[in-house]
Amino acid sequence: MDYQQMSRKELHNYVLANREDNAAFYAYVDLLDRVGDWTEMPPLKSPQDLDNYPEFIAHITRNSKPLTEAATEIQRLLKQLEETNPATDEAEKIAYINIATKPVLKQRVIAALRSSGESAIDELVLEDKYLNIGKAVLKGWISPKL
Repeated sequence: MDYQQMSRKELHNYVLANREDNAAFYAYVDLLDRVGDWTEMPPLKSPQDLDNYPEFIAHITRNSKPLTEAATEIQRLLKQLEETNPATDEAEKIAYINIATKPVLKQRVIAALRSSGESAIDELVLEDKYLNIGKAVLKGWISPKL
């Protein structure tokens, strides 16, 4: 098989499907080295170590459509709630967001947050008055349900 003729995405998928193919793996690593468009960092000892690499979190956040969609949707829903019921407290707002958000978006956000680390929440662009509510909602979505 000629790995040099494969696109990055094709080779990536091939390596995932054929994990025993060491030649494909090394071809993929060589390709990544040539392209050089990733953020390097040493192995992490805990998820909190991600806080030491803000450039990595910024990169993930910039490229995380589900997180951006969630932030936009949370803002939209909170503005809508503010217009209809401006006296709601934070707990009511969180409950409203949880009820009004589609399960598919929640699942995509959970997957994105698990792959990028919880500190990615801090990188989302939410208006200041919605920041704590947005963080609480997102943290609630990634927390294990008891």
